[in-house]
Amino acid sequence: MSVEPVIRNMLLADVPLVRQLLAEAPEAANWSESAIRASLDDPAALTFVTIGDREITGCIFGRNVGREAEILNLVVSLPCRRRGIAKALVQHILKVWQGQGVERVWLEVRESNFAATRFYPQLGFKQNGRRKKYYTRPEEDALLWEHKLPRK
Repeated sequence: MSVEPVIRNMLLADVPLVRQLLAEAPEAANWSESAIRASLDDPAALTFVTIGDREITGCIFGRNVGREAEILNLVVSLPCRRRGIAKALVQHILKVWQGQGVERVWLEVRESNFAATRFYPQLGFKQNGRRKKYYTRPEEDALLWEHKLPRK
């Protein structure tokens, strides 16, 4: 039986821990502390963290642009994976966006990120394109995914 993770808005004090989480996950975009802080200052951005045993176990970054939004980054700490944390974070941000009138949510993942290509369809995302040579280090295509949110 899995326990629902506690999800809250990311705080400025969380930035060093979130930076560390991102640095430890090669499949996540490895943002700098200044980029993470900038997301907290962006009025179009949503940033959430999950808390377990008094520490941050996961985080998600998204940006809303009118009727569309994009998940920019998602990571769960290595020891806490496969416990429903990523699913809870994605479902939470989708619910918030649905309440804001967002109709479509986009994201892209590395073509080699097999875990993501199995994970996102379970949440209603459909692959909807490819961006050639989108990623560097190593150079790789991005798979574009789309999720249409039901209207309220």
